[in-house]
Amino acid sequence: DDPDLLENRPIPQQVLVALGGILANLMIGYIACVGAALGGIPDPILSDGIVIQGVDPTGSASKAGLEKDDVVLRVGDVPIQAQSGVKAFVNEIGNNPEKTIKLSIRKHGEGEPVTKTVTPNRDGRIMVQVKPNVAEMNRKTANGVKGTIQLASTEYNRLLYDIVDGYSSVVRGSSKAELAGPLSMAQMGSNTVSTGDLAETFLFFAALNLNLAAANALPIPGLDGARVVSLLVLALYGKREIPEKAQQTIEIVTEVSGLLLVILVANVLFADIGRVVPSLSTLFKN
Repeated sequence: DDPDLLENRPIPQQVLVALGGILANLMIGYIACVGAALGGIPDPILSDGIVIQGVDPTGSASKAGLEKDDVVLRVGDVPIQAQSGVKAFVNEIGNNPEKTIKLSIRKHGEGEPVTKTVTPNRDGRIMVQVKPNVAEMNRKTANGVKGTIQLASTEYNRLLYDIVDGYSSVVRGSSKAELAGPLSMAQMGSNTVSTGDLAETFLFFAALNLNLAAANALPIPGLDGARVVSLLVLALYGKREIPEKAQQTIEIVTEVSGLLLVILVANVLFADIGRVVPSLSTLFKN
């Protein structure tokens, strides 16, 4: 009955405390976007195609002769256009596991296009890292405090939309939706910092915090989202205790969602190994 204990406080106060971590990540993400805006938000001008950033020697791409800095212009009959380049490439490769696909590429971005044949593995991968084909890098800049805040807000909203859309793709069961695990995040962070671009580093830090906020908001046991949901149920009943039938339903949902969380984490970690250390992933599958 101690009024100082959190569980004895009014439900709105408990909800505010439960949301503390999520709100903190959102605020840090926004501050990072402000930092990026001060340095100039990267605004690349893209060309058609995607650039091969890395090739794993165990994959189909390496066997086909693809190399770093090659530019992929077409996957089968699908041209890789500037704005949808990486997504289009990943989808076309991923939708054709263990099928032969012809790629039209320009070796090291020069000369006439040549054709290479690849066969994605059963996971729909040819074991390459790709990036947009950047023709020129510009910067979005702003004048004054108001302009900086507006630019930061625009970038913040874009990042938040992309992250929420990514999570919703996972929930919808999109075959190509993937979550990056700790290994991939560490690799991306290292690659970003190594560029020496302060604005890019700020944006990565913003995206990292927004991802943490989105993940923590999920109604899964152990996360703040689940605590908020349970408090809202209490508020709905207007009691300190939930009726027995409702409690039984919550326990079943908790057990099922906990199992799904374990499966999701295992899948993310294994996919992480496949992206970051592909040779180990191959060993596990064999």
